[in-house]
Amino acid sequence: MENHPIITLIQKIDLHYPKELQKHFSIVKKQRLEKLYKLITSAKNTEQLDKSLLFKKLFAKPYSEKNDYLWRNEIRLLKEELESFLVEKEHEHFSKNNQAYNDWLLMHAYDKLKFSDGMDEKHETLLKEKDEYASYNFVLDACLLQLNNLNHKVPDLKKRMNEYPAQIKDSKQVLNDMVSAYCAKLNVQSTYFNWISYNHKQEQRESFNIK
Repeated sequence: MENHPIITLIQKIDLHYPKELQKHFSIVKKQRLEKLYKLITSAKNTEQLDKSLLFKKLFAKPYSEKNDYLWRNEIRLLKEELESFLVEKEHEHFSKNNQAYNDWLLMHAYDKLKFSDGMDEKHETLLKEKDEYASYNFVLDACLLQLNNLNHKVPDLKKRMNEYPAQIKDSKQVLNDMVSAYCAKLNVQSTYFNWISYNHKQEQRESFNIK
């Protein structure tokens, strides 16, 4: 088990979120998964990470190839629970530090409710502040939601046709902004790669910049 990916994942999570994960387990009340997690984090050497030993402590019976399915299932469930925890932490981080992310989520919520006034407000905010967080992917998705919502917002086809050009223009501009932002990031990496190649006297170079 020493080099198993789940061990590495658990060690990294325990390093960054020990208290948060303990709280998570107390809420979800999945005692066997919590026990396996604690057995792994409390292991003091490679011998204590032996699969047969962990299995016996977890299921109170010896490990065999016949009951290996129990072990594989428990590892799968633990991995899924840890990934669910990490999704929650990332959501919490983005929600706290990127208002565009919250407005994008509200766009989807309002779209499900078919609450056009709310969608109009968040769409306008996202467009106005699109450069503030550089979250062009959220803004573009919101623009496309708004375009799709025209079918419900403006039932009259002639009136709806008048709404499309401006919204399509906004969507194209956000798309251009997003492509430019990602190209800038790629150019930085290309420059870094060339710097490494030059300093290590490698012939391979990135001879172009993405524009």
